[in-house]
Amino acid sequence: LQVGYNDILLIPAGAMNIRIREVKSSNNYLAIRNATGHYYLNGNWRIDYPRSIRCVGTIFHYERKPHGFFSLEPETLTALGPTTEAIYIVLLYQERNTGIAYQYSLPKGAVTQTDPDSYVWVTDEFQQCNATCGGGVQTRRVLCAKRKDSIEVSSDLCDAAIQPSAYQECAREPCAPQWRLSDWTACSQSCGVGGTQTRQIVCEQIVSNGRASLVESSQCEDTLGPPPPSYQACGEQAPCPIWHIGPWAPCDKLCGDGKQRRKVTCYHKVDGKIVVLPDSACSLEKPDVDKPCNLRPCEGVDWVVTEWTGCEDKCGYSFETRQAHCSTNKGQIYQDSFCSKSRLPELIRPCNASMPCKHEWFASQWSECSSQCGSGIQTRKVFCGTYSEDGIEKADDSKCDAALKYDNTKNCTGKEECKGHWFAGPWTTCSKPCGGGMKSRKVLCFMDNRTVNADLCDPEEVIFASEDCNKQACGEDQIITINPKQTIIEEEEEEEE
Repeated sequence: LQVGYNDILLIPAGAMNIRIREVKSSNNYLAIRNATGHYYLNGNWRIDYPRSIRCVGTIFHYERKPHGFFSLEPETLTALGPTTEAIYIVLLYQERNTGIAYQYSLPKGAVTQTDPDSYVWVTDEFQQCNATCGGGVQTRRVLCAKRKDSIEVSSDLCDAAIQPSAYQECAREPCAPQWRLSDWTACSQSCGVGGTQTRQIVCEQIVSNGRASLVESSQCEDTLGPPPPSYQACGEQAPCPIWHIGPWAPCDKLCGDGKQRRKVTCYHKVDGKIVVLPDSACSLEKPDVDKPCNLRPCEGVDWVVTEWTGCEDKCGYSFETRQAHCSTNKGQIYQDSFCSKSRLPELIRPCNASMPCKHEWFASQWSECSSQCGSGIQTRKVFCGTYSEDGIEKADDSKCDAALKYDNTKNCTGKEECKGHWFAGPWTTCSKPCGGGMKSRKVLCFMDNRTVNADLCDPEEVIFASEDCNKQACGEDQIITINPKQTIIEEEEEEEE
């Protein structure tokens, strides 16, 4: 701004609820003039006292209140309106502008008039469209300037109601459909070969507003042909890192519990050279680097045994047994290999005397397999009995312990190689309800639980696949069974003379 009077705002005719105010107090002054240059307030370097001014069809209230001894409150101008002609708010500039805040309202449909000799909107040519199809935009520069010399001024001095548009639509015709390709995904294998990667392919068309819409793939195929590949192999990269497993070191304790350790390193080869990598580079789980060991107990060990199971109170026992463990004198158990095998005590011995069982289970030998080939069953007789002077006497099964009863059947496999066997499905419904019809069923050759060629089954044992059915007569008519080779002679009635 230059020292002196500067137009800062155009208020069009018809404006209402006008309020103009300095943002902060200063030594500058607000002024009002009309389009012809006549000042209603603070014009011609003459400062008016705060007062109410009747002009342009309304009353402006000018306030400039003192603030303290040497300063004033910010200046304000207010009016209810409506104004009957356009006016300019002017700033009498003497020091740095602290800012002017303003507001006013215009009724809907109000027609504004501007001074032809003051300020006017100036436009440049529209620039080239930013798109060739699908809806683009052209822009241009719009500025407010003095009509006489075209010097650019604040846009507040021009009438906003008639401001030209700074942009316009262009290239509205739809674009041709195009394949849109997403980026390839990361290779499924970070090393080695055999990896794959994919991408998404869709058909898009920009119809309007520069926005792409998904359309049927056939539209792209008609103009562009098949879509590009969405899948490709990747890899041929450096070999995948692997673990190098060193040998186990000796146990770190000569006796008692210790540990064995080994070195496990992740590495790969590059140009024939081994490159050590961090453990995270190997995808497989890292092998153990230590394990427990015990060369021998630090204390002496020997065999400890349980009591003999005994024979006196048990029937039918011929031997009694006991268990042995390798242990220290404090009761810590070790593997049997730590104790001398030559010092292992006897664990089985014959019974000196055993009580005969009053009743016990007896079984015959197994029968032959029920099937000469393939799966079958073997059986035997199992019964409860007791020994007597005459041999074995059979007793009721309830006198023997059911939990100890022997199995009387078991699965078996025939000794011969199986041939096919005929299997038949269910019969179909008879083709006729009476008078002689036919019904059929599916007959298949099975071997080893699967269907095989009919040649593998015995043709002499084949099962009939069809047979007659519903042979009863239908109503009064009778079916006469005849031999196809027999000649039927019809008798003629003799006429009486």
